[in-house]
Amino acid sequence: MGDTMKDDLAYVGEQVPGYEGYGDELTRHASDVRIRTTVGAKLAEARAAHASELDADALKALDAVILQCVFADQDFVKTIEHADLHAEANASLVGLDRKLVELAERVERGDAVELSACVAEIEANFAARLAALAPYRGLESRPAR
Repeated sequence: MGDTMKDDLAYVGEQVPGYEGYGDELTRHASDVRIRTTVGAKLAEARAAHASELDADALKALDAVILQCVFADQDFVKTIEHADLHAEANASLVGLDRKLVELAERVERGDAVELSACVAEIEANFAARLAALAPYRGLESRPAR
């Protein structure tokens, strides 16, 4: 495990209790749920605090990302559940999760302008997590160990 991966895993683990990354097939789903729950909760709190300051388009975008946090992307879940992820994929996912946690912290500390700026970045990071699994799609149908 490289230093960057160790640093990212330690950082996310400090911010998201119980987070273990994607190296272990048995804990992958829980790590995904914990990330989505953490990000979604911070977005929902920020929405409540700043809803009156956001226009209809910003609220629509924010609500879409909150829903993405509540409901797992089934392509992502299906792939992580049984794919034999290489260390590089695990490191990539943990790095993207770190970015998501950092963005959620910016949302928590920021105002309505910061919230709107972070929404697109959060959405892009969720999309990047799915893209990181592209080499594994179609391989996830093997039986669980």
